[in-house]
Amino acid sequence: MQGSGSVVIPNLPSASTYTTGVCFDATGTLGQCAPASAGATGGTGPVGAPGPAGPTGAAGSVGATGPTGAAGLTGVSGNTGAVGSTGAAGITGPIGNQGVQGVTGATGSSGATGATGNSGATGTTGATGSTGAVGLTGAVGLTGAAGPPGATGSTGPNGSPGLTGAAGATGPQGSAGPTGATGAVGALALTMFSNSVATGVGGGATVTATCGGATTTVVSGGCHTTSITTDGASASYMGDPVAAGPFGPPASNKWTCSYGSGGGTTITAFAYCK
Repeated sequence: MQGSGSVVIPNLPSASTYTTGVCFDATGTLGQCAPASAGATGGTGPVGAPGPAGPTGAAGSVGATGPTGAAGLTGVSGNTGAVGSTGAAGITGPIGNQGVQGVTGATGSSGATGATGNSGATGTTGATGSTGAVGLTGAVGLTGAAGPPGATGSTGPNGSPGLTGAAGATGPQGSAGPTGATGAVGALALTMFSNSVATGVGGGATVTATCGGATTTVVSGGCHTTSITTDGASASYMGDPVAAGPFGPPASNKWTCSYGSGGGTTITAFAYCK
């Protein structure tokens, strides 16, 4: 249905041809035409445009493998060649003269047996006994004299080594003495020193206590404020006050306290010295 009121059937021009016409009434309803009003059959409409190409058909199956051809004939083997004749054997060379064997050297005499070492004396109680002296090693036998030119004579055997002296017996170990009693720990006497500062209007406050007299080394320390609600401790340490930068080796006779104060309080540092 078009906006203008006309009815359009897109595939009607390419539809099959029939002898019955189509009419419509005053309301636009389609229907068959009355026989009296049927006009002459119109001429054949023009041939419609070709439709889209159909999908490609499935590939055909692979045909069966043909039979294998018959094997070719084997060629005739060639004739075996004749065996060549064996060459004549060479002449054997003359055998060389045998060298004269040298005279065997005389056997060296056996070395004398070393004397047996004396037994070490028994050590006294607690000390280790001394080791007995080692026996002398037997002398090495003389080498046999070399024969005249020819094979070298065999070397005479070495003399038997002397017996090793027996080791002296080890004396018994002395028993350990009893451990002495542990001495009593002496009492550590400490002296307290203090220093105070008034905070005034408040802000940062630092106070230092220093050891005095014969006591020159701080052992510990502490801090105190008259108001824990308006003052807050920020640092408590051994040494001088640290304003900025890295903390260096501290003074060993001082204790420092730092506070953030609300004002109107007194802050006291304590140093416990020895």
